[in-house]
This record gives sequence, C-alpha cells and structure tokens, in this order.
Amino acid sequence: MDHDLDFNRVQKVTIQRLALFLQSSTFYHTIFTRTQSFLRAQEKVSGIISQGLPSNQWEVEMAALFDDTLANMQYQMMEYASGSSRSDAVSVVKPWINSSDSDRDAAVWESMCDNQRTRDTQGTLNFSILGLSLLFGLGLYIILVSFVLELLLAWAQKKLGRGLYRAKRWERDGTLQQMRLLYEIQGSGVWKGTTEDFPRTTSGDLFEHDEEFSQARSV
Repeated sequence: MDHDLDFNRVQKVTIQRLALFLQSSTFYHTIFTRTQSFLRAQEKVSGIISQGLPSNQWEVEMAALFDDTLANMQYQMMEYASGSSRSDAVSVVKPWINSSDSDRDAAVWESMCDNQRTRDTQGTLNFSILGLSLLFGLGLYIILVSFVLELLLAWAQKKLGRGLYRAKRWERDGTLQQMRLLYEIQGSGVWKGTTEDFPRTTSGDLFEHDEEFSQARSV
C-alpha cells in the first residue's frame, strides 16, 4: 500500500503516529472514567430536578464528545515531543529505539521528536504590542502635560494678572513653607525662596528634630 500511494518516510511515520494516537483517542477512552458526568445534559440538573432538553440534545452530546476526542488527540501529539506531564511517569517510550522498522524510519521518528514545534501557552501571556504602545504613549503624554500645564498656567496668570494672590497663598500654605516658618520662628537658618515651592537656606544649614517635640508628638 505504501508503494501504491508513494508515501515518503516522513509521511509514513506521520501516519503511524496518527494511527497510534487514534487508537487511544476513541469515545470509549474519552468517557470510560467519567461515567455520566461527560454528558452536557448534566449541566441542566440540580439535585433531582432537571430542565427540559432540546430535541437535538444528542447532537450537542456527540459534538462535545468529538471536541473532547480531538483535544485528547492533540494533547497526545504534543506529549510525543514534550514528554509526559505526569509526575508518576515511570518510563518514556522511544519509538525509534523500540521500532522494528528500518534504520531510516527510526531516524525519522527521532527527528520528529526533536523538531516538532507546538504553541505552548503554559506560563506565557499574550498581549497586544499596539495596545501596550498606546498605553505607554498615553501615559507619557499625561506625565508631560502634568509638568507643562503648571508652567503654562503660571505664565498665563502673570500675563493676565489674575489669581496671582491666590497662587502665592497656595505656595505659602504648602507643607515645606509651613516648616520653614517654624524654623524661622525658632531662629534657625537664613531662608530664601519664601514664595516658591521649595524653600532653601542660604548657608546650607542642617536641622535636627527637637527631642522634646518628638516625644510630645509620640505621646
């Protein structure tokens, strides 16, 4: 038969692999350990009460069995190259060693094991480069606007002469300016930038927290 169809060695080994996996991918192998739980009709059962079943329920059941069988076959095809995922797997069958065919067929069996490529989604995450780029670009745009907007508003206030007093009050009521006022009351340091966001000392003084004040606050 091989000579009539003129199969090459790769095609012949591929057919042998499919035939081997088809033998263990029948409906029987799909459902024999699942008893009645394989039925999709079980999804409509609650206790001893069940909803009515449509007239084509048998088609739904057969379509589900067919999908499960194909998934089982696909999984076995992948396991041929990746190896068994079961922790209790005792041995690995290598057809190119146990095969009684010619040496060339054995080489094809081994080559398929080494060269088979499958899409493995375990431990990976697919994402859109376009979506990631849009998200990154939008975030960068918002950050830049947040830096530029304050400068633009400050320039517009100075240009129009509106809201300058409220802006200065906003800066002077900030936390750093309040701390500067407390240090000035204690006579600590000579300060500049009293109307800016970040007040500084002209001499680069360093200040320590008052221990009595820290203890009073901790109590």
